[in-house]
Amino acid sequence: MRLNVDPRIVQTAAVVVGGMLANKLVAVLWRTATGRPAPTDPSHPDLDMREAITYAVFSGTLIAIIRLIAVRSAARYFLVPSGRRAS
Repeated sequence: MRLNVDPRIVQTAAVVVGGMLANKLVAVLWRTATGRPAPTDPSHPDLDMREAITYAVFSGTLIAIIRLIAVRSAARYFLVPSGRRAS
């Protein structure tokens, strides 16, 4: 049974929840890979430039992938068999 909900609301919720999960996953994976907590401020001058860039690439890529999966999953929920969005 499908709820009659505006797809934009579901997409926004998917982005928010996906972003929160992605941030948690980044923190866990970063600690696993480096043995240190994820940087809270990658632009801080005390953080090594190589680590700041590595963290930016790693977190940005992972967050973008998870948000994409969340948005596509939400969009798939609203697709009808013809491939058009349900109204």
